[in-house]
Amino acid sequence: MPTAPLLLILDTETSGINVAQHEVLEIAAVLYSVEHQCSLQQISTLIPTDLETNPAEAINRISIAAANATPPELSDYLCQTINYWGAIAQHVVAHNAEFDRKWFKITPSWLISTIALGFALATISPGPSSTNPVKNSLT
Repeated sequence: MPTAPLLLILDTETSGINVAQHEVLEIAAVLYSVEHQCSLQQISTLIPTDLETNPAEAINRISIAAANATPPELSDYLCQTINYWGAIAQHVVAHNAEFDRKWFKITPSWLISTIALGFALATISPGPSSTNPVKNSLT
């Protein structure tokens, strides 16, 4: 697991605001290195759904047809990658962290981007670099 601070920056688009009734239709994520002050990786994917309509389509412009054009196995793989990033990140940053947090089971502390990102980048001191656990597991 990396020891230098990493941030998982998340953005979501959903079909509504109720976790019990609505779904995440799109997720964008960036794995950010505080030490190097740059994005290491980024993902954006629509997520297939069983919904017949998107009640929030007027806001997020995501049609059900577009969401369902994404191959489910690709969406699953990308979401697994985002979950891995959540496991190695020290913090999750989201513009509306209180809203986004309820859709995910990611455990690091959550920060609100408009308030906390500048503070986090200025105050989290980078640790020593570490080996890449994913690359090492492939060799």
